[in-house]
Amino acid sequence: EPAGPSFFAVTPKRDCPHVPPEFDLEKFQKVSFSQGCVSCNNLGENWVCLECCEVLCSRYVNKHMVEHYETKKHPLALSFSDLSFWCYDCDSYLEMPPLNPILSMFCQKKFGGKKVNPTMELLKAASKVKAPAAIAEEEEDENEEEKKEQI
Repeated sequence: EPAGPSFFAVTPKRDCPHVPPEFDLEKFQKVSFSQGCVSCNNLGENWVCLECCEVLCSRYVNKHMVEHYETKKHPLALSFSDLSFWCYDCDSYLEMPPLNPILSMFCQKKFGGKKVNPTMELLKAASKVKAPAAIAEEEEDENEEEKKEQI
């Protein structure tokens, strides 16, 4: 048995045979984060099919993107939640140069037209989240300040 916590890391696939050398970016122009799932109108955790641009909900909602893959055999999708790419045929997240222009386009859409580095945006967001210990420490400091003010 290992001593201490165990960790699990997801390593994106970098050699998916289903990713074409390039994509027609024009077809993604009309796709919007405000679009609901075309099957159930879910506005939460949706994905866009990289082949036909249909927006469908995740396996954790009503599984419409999974059903789309099973019926249409379109294996590639982009998550609106975290801008990750998934290949259903490979059963893996993806990180490959041909996907970068799509990622850049959707980063601009998601982050208000600014050119951003999605990794840096996620790191910035994560750095603003306080760990429970930091919150408890702040509360203790506030309590100490209140006690001093009362004296």
